[in-house]
Amino acid sequence: MGTDRTLFYEAVVAFVMAGLIYLAYGLGGFLGVGVLGLLVAGIAFQADLDKTSPSYLNAILPKPDLVDRRDELSRRQESESQATPILVGKLLGLALIVVGFGFFFFF
Repeated sequence: MGTDRTLFYEAVVAFVMAGLIYLAYGLGGFLGVGVLGLLVAGIAFQADLDKTSPSYLNAILPKPDLVDRRDELSRRQESESQATPILVGKLLGLALIVVGFGFFFFF
């Protein structure tokens, strides 16, 4: 269950996304909605890749022998907390792609 602040931010994001969908439909029709879906899905997949892959510096610098368990636990918790919003972004992008390009080709 989210806090009041979290629910407020989610409502703002939902209204902004609805506005973007309306704007994309107004500018490009269903093709615009499909392109917006590609953009949303691309950003969500990139966020998922950045969450699971090591950063550039971690790949170059050697890891210390002893990793603080608190740091490892905090990274894991942060990664788990990002899983649901990224999944929502992927599903929203996929839905916009299917609706946008599907209706573009059929109408």
